[in-house]
Amino acid sequence: MKKSLLLLALIATATQADDHSAALKSIDLRNSTAQMLGASEASMQNVLPTDEKPAIITRALPKERMTAQIATQTTLSYHKQKSDDIYYLNANYQPTDTPDPKGFYYKAVGITDDSRIVVQTFYQSSGKPFTSPIALVKDTTPDDINLILPNGHNIQPMDGRLVKYLPDGSVFQINDFDRGNLDSYIATYRDGQLISLHAPLLYHIAEKLPFANPRAGVPFNIHLYPNGKPMVINYIHANGTDIIYYRADGSPVAMMNSSGIRMWDSAGNLVDPATASAKKVEKEFDAIGDAIEKNVDYAQNAWQTP
Repeated sequence: MKKSLLLLALIATATQADDHSAALKSIDLRNSTAQMLGASEASMQNVLPTDEKPAIITRALPKERMTAQIATQTTLSYHKQKSDDIYYLNANYQPTDTPDPKGFYYKAVGITDDSRIVVQTFYQSSGKPFTSPIALVKDTTPDDINLILPNGHNIQPMDGRLVKYLPDGSVFQINDFDRGNLDSYIATYRDGQLISLHAPLLYHIAEKLPFANPRAGVPFNIHLYPNGKPMVINYIHANGTDIIYYRADGSPVAMMNSSGIRMWDSAGNLVDPATASAKKVEKEFDAIGDAIEKNVDYAQNAWQTP
């Protein structure tokens, strides 16, 4: 139980580190984080009553979202063209004038029928693709890209689906851009299976999740079971955040927020932490915490070159 409580900061922060996630590293700063997302928005005003049990999740993400082999499919069509202009990034994704052995480089690789430039990023050490080809917004060039992050957190002049690959060529992350704006959750995959979804702070994500509760706020960090149902959903709202843990069958295990923690057994009964019946639920809670810790470690470290 103590370990999972310590994992609160990990779950509340982004699956991938970003400049804004520091606002979520403690409960005390959650109100300011809510304001960063725009507390005046109606969705930010949604807060579940503290005595309300989260509903059982009955819907899951579709197979085409859960499986990397399907999710990586794209309709991008372009004519290949060679370019002598290469743009270097260091290991911290900052632009640099010279190659960094642990960094990346990107270049124009073609052009679409409507004259949009197509770019692609590669690992400096191996020359293997770090991203899929992606079209830039019309009338922009590679010079307009300040850097391409693996987590996609910076608004970039891109349009379409961007796939990121690990050094071994397996799919790491997928997200969509619409005319330079992040248009989907950043989806992280492990062994071809979707494990988490993340919405960077300060972004409005158009994608709707079938299991999200609009009464609970804005879901910005979700970890998933292989069946497509959520393991954890982190909602942000005007009063802070709620972190809801679920079993694989969709029943709630616990809800954590600044008021404390409440837990439910598999029958939906509120559990008194002082009783023996709480032990089983605590084990479930800790098992979920272990899975989240594994996901976070993978998302932060798997893409790094040796």
